[in-house]
Amino acid sequence: MGDGLYTAREVYDALRGWGFELRVDEHGVVRGRLPGGTVTLEMRGIIDQLQWVNDQVAELIRQEAGTVTAAGLTLEEAKAYGERIQAGELELVPPVLYHRKTGLIDVTYREKAKP
Repeated sequence: MGDGLYTAREVYDALRGWGFELRVDEHGVVRGRLPGGTVTLEMRGIIDQLQWVNDQVAELIRQEAGTVTAAGLTLEEAKAYGERIQAGELELVPPVLYHRKTGLIDVTYREKAKP
């Protein structure tokens, strides 16, 4: 890849193409490791840009894992998801984000397989 800025998809594809194992931690930060490999100068440039597109790359990772993020929920809407999680219909994928300024909540979940 050349110099310049990259989209979240380009960053994600480059890291995966180089063999990075990516995950989203409990704070929504993308973490990666390169099993048995060495980070090159070219990789470093992409890794540095990851901080600028972290949220979008995290969403790509979640989509790949079959998760869905319900963003901007009111408290009542979030409670409905909580009830479905407690009933075993959905699996919660941390973190649950509460936005203080708006009072809205983001919940990430995965559909549970039906027996």
